[in-house]
Amino acid sequence: MKRGVLSVVIACIGFYFMYKINLSGYYSFLGIKENSEIAPTTQVLGKLYKITTLCIGLLSLYLGIISTMKKYKIGILGIVFSIVLIILACIPFSKYLQKNSTINPNLHAKKVAILTKMIKETHNL
Repeated sequence: MKRGVLSVVIACIGFYFMYKINLSGYYSFLGIKENSEIAPTTQVLGKLYKITTLCIGLLSLYLGIISTMKKYKIGILGIVFSIVLIILACIPFSKYLQKNSTINPNLHAKKVAILTKMIKETHNL
């Protein structure tokens, strides 16, 4: 029974870890003001976090399988949670958050175009 409960707890920790990673990816997108590219370190850390989440899911799956083999019902819940965690770790939710964001990535270019147009108009007066 101990391993089944541990499997569920580790899967819940994995869900929280995945939530924080996707939220940090969203905030890094919001932090881009002048550059149109994401820093390479952000991309590398995202992959590292994804691998870590997959490892947490696999550990939870392993403990759930051991608990199920010992005839504990809580192991099935741990297996289900870990499979959902592994599937969700492969989906980049931060990209969906970026699409729904009200911030336009071409906002800086539009501001520059408007300012140059205003300067030209005032210069012609």
